[in-house]
Amino acid sequence: MFDHLQEKIGHTLHIGNHSHAEPVHGTANDLQGQIAALHRSQAVIEFEPDGTIVWANDNFLATMGYSLKEIVRQHHSMFLDEATTDLDAYQRFWDKLGRGEYDSGRYKRVTKAGDEVWLQASYNPIFDRSGRPVKVIKYATDITAEVLRNADVAGQLAAINRAQAVIEFDLDGTILSANENFLHATGYALREIEGHHHRMFLTPEESASQAYREFWQRLGAGEYVKGQYRRVGKGGRPIWLQASYNPIFDADGRPFKVVKYATDVTAHVVALTTLQDEIGQLAAVIQQNAGHARRADQVSLTASDTTLKGQTVVSEAVTNMSAIADSSKQIGKIVGIIEGIAFQTNILALNAAVEAARAGESGAGFAVVAEEVRSLAHRSANSAKDISALIGEALQRIEAGRERVESVGTTMETVFTSIKEVGVTMAEILGAAERQESGMKRINAAIVELDHSTGEAEPGAS
Repeated sequence: MFDHLQEKIGHTLHIGNHSHAEPVHGTANDLQGQIAALHRSQAVIEFEPDGTIVWANDNFLATMGYSLKEIVRQHHSMFLDEATTDLDAYQRFWDKLGRGEYDSGRYKRVTKAGDEVWLQASYNPIFDRSGRPVKVIKYATDITAEVLRNADVAGQLAAINRAQAVIEFDLDGTILSANENFLHATGYALREIEGHHHRMFLTPEESASQAYREFWQRLGAGEYVKGQYRRVGKGGRPIWLQASYNPIFDADGRPFKVVKYATDVTAHVVALTTLQDEIGQLAAVIQQNAGHARRADQVSLTASDTTLKGQTVVSEAVTNMSAIADSSKQIGKIVGIIEGIAFQTNILALNAAVEAARAGESGAGFAVVAEEVRSLAHRSANSAKDISALIGEALQRIEAGRERVESVGTTMETVFTSIKEVGVTMAEILGAAERQESGMKRINAAIVELDHSTGEAEPGAS
């Protein structure tokens, strides 16, 4: 079959070896139609065996951004960057094609605008009837978007491998491979885990559990699982991983392996556990202090109440002692009156005695009575003086007692004022202690929430 320049089409139409063309089956129209279909679907360019451009179709020109007249008689190297043209490999590439050898692959080229373009292409030597290569036809497809997409995916995977621990399993949990981060986290070498089951990282109790069997059943069904997991490293060392188990699907949507991406959070979990313990101890102390503050506040209130009652009693005592003093004074006045009566009685008795003496014998009996009256008046006067002296002494003592009670009252008032101030201070301390207690509860709840937020509880996870 011949192209538009009447040359045989090479590899694409299965034209054979360097010296003899294999027979082509089908009509000329059929083969011409196939060639036209290739030109519609692919970018096509023709070169001389040394790489000089002979012709290109519209697809190729659109891909590279040139017109046909801009590239004809130019060398293929115009589509390469300078670094590529300097390579000996590029010269060997054209030497190979010049010898009639076929080449295919992915090639990076440069458009007229200087942009990189990736082509999936085949370079097909075309032979004359004697088997001598006379030209090279390149059939190409622009795969730039796919290459960039794959490069992006590959870059992301490389970044993940640098940053995270990665391990791959088949669907039953057998280990296929692991990166250095995972090996470093667990302490194993790859040869020590490859081909073993995932359960080697679990305790015997966990690996024998129904939850663990269901865990791998879920993954085998294509379900994504994530969480924070307690695992066992080499030598029985406990480790904690924040991880996701990701089923990988084939082209038909069937899972065929599981990739686990993990971060070693052992230090974080240990620090969090230690922090929880310390906060628990601190919370207990704060709670105890709050209890003491409540009791002290109650004692302060009781003392304040007792002092207030004491003040009332002292006040009543002062009032009573003042009343007693007043009564004593009244008694003193009455005693004074009695003294006056006794004095007057004594005078009257003396007068009666004088009159009785004047009366002689007839007044003798009356004189005896007058003497008795005088004697009683004298004793009454003496008793009144004694009573008056006692009342005076009592008044002095009552006054001294009243002053002391008033002093006690003043002291009690001072004590009451101080106890009230202590009560206010204790109330503030109690309020602060209760706020501390409430704050510690919120901190502890926040830490628990932080712990829970790191992942769901899964088999082998705390």
